[in-house]
Amino acid sequence: MGLDFDPFLPAQDIEKRYVVGKITPKGDHYWVEVFGVWNGQKNSNPDVVPELAFENGYWIFTNFHYGKTDIPVNENLISILEVLKKDRQKTAK
Repeated sequence: MGLDFDPFLPAQDIEKRYVVGKITPKGDHYWVEVFGVWNGQKNSNPDVVPELAFENGYWIFTNFHYGKTDIPVNENLISILEVLKKDRQKTAK
């Protein structure tokens, strides 16, 4: 069991172009809205919201947020990876 989508642009099919929207500071991290542009039209909701932090002179990605879902664990990459890790640990025993 593993990821079945591109974790950076939560999709299997990607747009030809993406644009940055609103950047929101949250503590010492920044959340950046990224919108796909399809046939010249920007999506109405962000496709993904990367979370970044400035560390040691570099911007690094710390998580990728996908928006609200019926299954909260699917709302960001870190929580999805944690569930996959737990599942692998169970099957390894």
